[in-house]
Amino acid sequence: MMTLLLLKSRIQNFYEKHYKLLNSFFIIMVVSAIIAYIYNLIQISYALVFGIFSFFLIYALLYGRFEKKQYFVMLAYPLLAYVKLEFSVPIIVALFFGPAYLPAIIAGIIFRYMTLGAAEYTASVAYVNAQEGLERDLNTFRYILDGIGVKKEFWIALIACI
Repeated sequence: MMTLLLLKSRIQNFYEKHYKLLNSFFIIMVVSAIIAYIYNLIQISYALVFGIFSFFLIYALLYGRFEKKQYFVMLAYPLLAYVKLEFSVPIIVALFFGPAYLPAIIAGIIFRYMTLGAAEYTASVAYVNAQEGLERDLNTFRYILDGIGVKKEFWIALIACI
């Protein structure tokens, strides 16, 4: 019982300490966008969600834990690509942060083209596949990875930022 009371008091202290942040409109919008994005990926393939999650986990374990700004740099590339400003990320990082952020840019490029592959896959498959379950999910993931490998823009962006 004491453990539950201690847990309750810690949660209450955390909420009181971060009340303004938790009720922030920006945080609510970011969390809802992430949930919507994950829901859309689950509709495509569970293997794709697992692949993107494991990609982020590997990145977080290898690079992200040292410098928290790397997450922002990694997500800046895909976000700015939607407004056709992705070329500015390597320039800004080179001017202000240095070469230590190169893995973040490369991870952002890979993430961008994984999401592009998922969008192309959903656009090309307008009908329900005859395949079921894990086989369909693995074929979806394989299609996206094969699509990344043959895209010239992916290799040009990767080489340009290195």
